[in-house]
Amino acid sequence: MLQELGINPATLSPEMMLFLARVVSGVEDGATVVRLRRPELGVVSFAGGDLKDEEEEEEFSWVKILEMQWRIVSH
Repeated sequence: MLQELGINPATLSPEMMLFLARVVSGVEDGATVVRLRRPELGVVSFAGGDLKDEEEEEEFSWVKILEMQWRIVSH
């Protein structure tokens, strides 16, 4: 779980948002994650921008993960 500034899809306003992500790989210097999207909210687009509906992998170093105080969530 990570927290950063994002667009709230329900209100279309900027705010600090919590994001869930699935770890797809972990290596010595960091981890690669794919953010999970709430299916009921769909994709948010402004001013005719490109809609991204595919999963996009992001890489984070362990130092950054610790600084951002990620939490583990399981189901």
